[in-house]
Amino acid sequence: MTSVREIINVISNFKCKIDRIELTFSGILQEKEEKIVLNAIFPIEEYKKMELNCELVIIGKIYDNETTLMGCRIQTASYTIENNSMSLFIIPKEIIVGKCFCSMPVVTRITISTSGLNYMFGSLSLLKPNFVFTKENSSVLNYSFPELINADDKYGAIKLYQKFDTQLSVNVYTYSITSVIEYSFTKPLVLEDAVMKISVARSLFSFFGNGYIPFGDITFEDDVEKTKYVLYLNYKENIPVVDEPFLITTSMFSGQFQNVWELWLNLYESANPIPRLFYEIICNRSTGINSYLNLSQAIEVYSNTYRNIEANAIAKSDKNNKSKGKNTKLKHRYQDILYTYNSVLKLDEADIENYAHGFSDIRNYYTHYNHGTYVEPSYDELLSAIHILRFILLTIVYTSVGISVDNILECRKIAFFRELDIDASKILKYSKKKRCSFNGNNIEETAKR
Repeated sequence: MTSVREIINVISNFKCKIDRIELTFSGILQEKEEKIVLNAIFPIEEYKKMELNCELVIIGKIYDNETTLMGCRIQTASYTIENNSMSLFIIPKEIIVGKCFCSMPVVTRITISTSGLNYMFGSLSLLKPNFVFTKENSSVLNYSFPELINADDKYGAIKLYQKFDTQLSVNVYTYSITSVIEYSFTKPLVLEDAVMKISVARSLFSFFGNGYIPFGDITFEDDVEKTKYVLYLNYKENIPVVDEPFLITTSMFSGQFQNVWELWLNLYESANPIPRLFYEIICNRSTGINSYLNLSQAIEVYSNTYRNIEANAIAKSDKNNKSKGKNTKLKHRYQDILYTYNSVLKLDEADIENYAHGFSDIRNYYTHYNHGTYVEPSYDELLSAIHILRFILLTIVYTSVGISVDNILECRKIAFFRELDIDASKILKYSKKKRCSFNGNNIEETAKR
């Protein structure tokens, strides 16, 4: 199959329809500001017929590769006097290599191939070099085939496996490991919907990796010719990619992937936008103070949705809750969450109320900036709070999809969470600080709650 990179910088003829009239024009696909754009020469009279914000489907043949540009919009336009034509920069949303489609194709199978999942398999390389190379033992590399991981659902079947790719030249053969997510559909789906379905799987594995996983190479099969076509999503997310051991590897879930997948699909479809909110945080789209506020909001939303009764009970039993009707506050929600997941947090239960005060006070400080009521946390205290809340968020997802407590405890051995006990001690210390006013000036002192 031909990749998008192989069809750029080649002058070719393209076609599109305007007012039901087919128009042929010349153009060239180029890379501009990390996007693929079509630099096209358009007849001026036909350009005048176009609506300003219309989306075009453009097809063409580059070398021998049929190509479809979906969702095309004009970025810039300039008039050329010599040719009485318009020079257009057109940006497609998606590029399909392999066939000319007049509309969004219908898909029976979609596949993502990415090295971003390699750490999840958590085993040695599939390719083992043969150092004793003889006529009798002539293989250069011995390939081991890992067991296929798969599950069925109401949409079809999903498979997870690894393969190796090769790049050949005169002097060098390069072999690389690639992980694959393959989703086959019982009833064909429009391509956009198929991408959304396989994105749900990528989101789950992003939680297992504690970070963003890129799409990689995407191929699909339509419901007519059963041929593989290349799909290129014409945008790039500037997010750091996971390049370290996953917290949850295939050794922890491969034997129960059917159950894990069913639980995740149910959570994703019944609890939205919570999984998407969690996913945005895990992908590190915010840092520092914003990261903490987003984590706190995500856990509060989860508590409101799934543990409201338990949090309300804690608020009612709180002797220090002087609010009218003993309203449930953020600290009560944190108390419930900390008690619920203490099997992996390993906090001293006698101090859980103080931990809850600490987390809620940090949130309230940055939300209200009330120096007379809340203490500004130090950078170390803020970072420790982020570590713990991130671990809680991951634990919520892991337990929701059936990952065992023992496996979640193994996550604490990874560098990012290795010092959670130290982080907890900093939050406990912070929770015992308070602000008071003395002659109009703020002073900080330590006091027991």
